[in-house]
Amino acid sequence: MFVFVVYQVDISNFYKIRYNSVNKMLKGVFHMAYAEKIKKLREVMLISQSELADMLNVSVVTVNRWENQKYEPTIKIKRKLKTLFIDNKIQGEDK
Repeated sequence: MFVFVVYQVDISNFYKIRYNSVNKMLKGVFHMAYAEKIKKLREVMLISQSELADMLNVSVVTVNRWENQKYEPTIKIKRKLKTLFIDNKIQGEDK
């Protein structure tokens, strides 16, 4: 006589953990790309964080957070930044 025991394994948590760790890793890469490009943009344009903030209609704190990789610009701001990057011949990844 054989007895079969069936276990139900919930692997959804495994995939959630895996997805979150990969997502965090990639998010850091995107933050870094924008941080470097925004700093370079300011250097090329010879402007301060305050002046860039005025151009983009955001606060100085927001620009500082972008450059320090604490936050990523919104899609709306990324569009404005993209035109500034193109106008000032700053290349890199546009994610």
